[in-house]
Amino acid sequence: MKIFSIIAIFLVVLIMLSACSNDNPTVPTIDYETEVNVFGLLILNRQQKTIRVEQTYKVTDYFPDFRGVEDAKVWIHSNTQNVQFEHLFNGNYSDKYQELLLVAGEAYLLDITMANGKKITSECVVPAPPQILSPNDNEAVTAFQALDVHW
Repeated sequence: MKIFSIIAIFLVVLIMLSACSNDNPTVPTIDYETEVNVFGLLILNRQQKTIRVEQTYKVTDYFPDFRGVEDAKVWIHSNTQNVQFEHLFNGNYSDKYQELLLVAGEAYLLDITMANGKKITSECVVPAPPQILSPNDNEAVTAFQALDVHW
C-alpha cells in the first residue's frame, strides 16, 4: 500500500511537470481600431452647454494626458436654432457666444463631423425642471430624518 501511494504521488508530480512548458508566451495580437468618445451636457436651469470629444486608445498604447479631438465640427440643431460649437481646449467644445437657448421640451440634435469625414449624431429632449409638491416652500424639515419629496 505504501508503494502504491509513492507511485501515485510520483505520477501526479510527473503529470504536473509535463504540463509546464519552457516556451515563451506569445503576445496576442489586438485587432483594435480607435473610436471616438463623446460626452455632452445640456443643463436647462443654468443654460450650460458643453460637448467633449475624445479618441480612445489600445491598452498597449501610451495613454496621453491629452486625448481630446480638436479638429471636429460640432453643431447643435433644434427646430429653430443651428449653433456651431467652438473648440476651447483639450477636446472641449462650447457655445462660446451663448447663442443656443435651451428650452424645456425642445429636441436638440448633436451633429459632429470628424476631420476624416466620419459623422456622429445624437438627439435628446431637454426635460422641464420638476415641480416639487411637498415639502412646501416654507415648510420646516428636520435634520437627520428621512425627507419625503413628492413632485
